[in-house]
Amino acid sequence: HRVDGVLLVSVHADDPLPDLVAQLGIPAVISGPRSAAEALTSVDSDNYGGARSAVEHLLSRGRRRIAHITGHMDVYGAQRRVDGYRDALADAGLTDDDLLIEEGDFTEEGGHRAMARLLEREPALDAVFAGSDVTAAGARQVLRASGRRIPDDVALVGYDDSAIARHMDPPLTSVRQPIEEMGRAMIDLLLIEIADRRPPESAAPERRHAVLATELVVRTSS
Repeated sequence: HRVDGVLLVSVHADDPLPDLVAQLGIPAVISGPRSAAEALTSVDSDNYGGARSAVEHLLSRGRRRIAHITGHMDVYGAQRRVDGYRDALADAGLTDDDLLIEEGDFTEEGGHRAMARLLEREPALDAVFAGSDVTAAGARQVLRASGRRIPDDVALVGYDDSAIARHMDPPLTSVRQPIEEMGRAMIDLLLIEIADRRPPESAAPERRHAVLATELVVRTSS
């Protein structure tokens, strides 16, 4: 059956599918580029800016020992969130010695494990920026079990502004991604790619890369 176009979602850096699609000359749009040099047309949210806004918010609340639980580090969006975290701390006069980074995997279990490692490394940490709301839920369990109050002892910020954030106790401050707008942008760009379709042996057309703004939704966890 003939395929007019492909939408690629949740792609890791080593996934061969995007390059195969490109080699076949099939119009495609990827959600979240694999790197800064992404060869396919892509749509993403501003992971760097979203992370910066989260950390700057925590700094504005007087927090200084701010930890970050990342997502999968083979995902470019997770790498950009680390960059935003690092740069926000640097702009506040903190150094690499102040960085508290533990890799997670965007899951509750990953957040649980990473939070336990962070408390072992730095019991005096006073804030956590998690790579997803699900990860934040895992971190919250460990903080509560250790006797730490949120946000009195440790402020907590997540990412995605999912239903989990709204229903957590206390409600979770989180970075909202414009998911619906991203979906519409992917469809719009794919239709353009289909209209511009060329044979695989022809010169590659200029690729388009859309980055949509995020929004920090402040709740009582921070």
